[in-house]
Amino acid sequence: MAWPLSAHFFGYQNQFSETTSSLIARKSHSTLCMSSKKWLGLVLNLAVAGLVTIVVGVAVALRNTISVGFTGVSLTQIVSFTSYLKMIILFWARLQTAMAAVERIRNFSNDTEKEDSSAGAFEPPEDLPAKGKVEIQRFSAKYM
Repeated sequence: MAWPLSAHFFGYQNQFSETTSSLIARKSHSTLCMSSKKWLGLVLNLAVAGLVTIVVGVAVALRNTISVGFTGVSLTQIVSFTSYLKMIILFWARLQTAMAAVERIRNFSNDTEKEDSSAGAFEPPEDLPAKGKVEIQRFSAKYM
């Protein structure tokens, strides 16, 4: 990417490159997290489809010995188990995201220098009045 001419003159090209690279890395990380969630959902759905196919295949192969009710209950349990598993994974991902946010805040508070309140204390001049008073004279306002 070509930087503006002023970036070359003032020596800011490296700073612009580093800032841009860090922003792209941050965006890529969030996109990667969303993509991994979608991939995990797809893999879970494919696993359930495979399990349902196996159950239906066994039920068809053993249709004279296995009851229809048992097959229906097992298919229902597979689908409900999958929805519970997806909810657990979703909550786990949200917990990890929240904990990462807490960690970033903690790192920021630990890495940021503390301000010394006594070093920059402001002492008002002695001729400053002890009490303030605002007096408005000849004031007019108009809505247009």
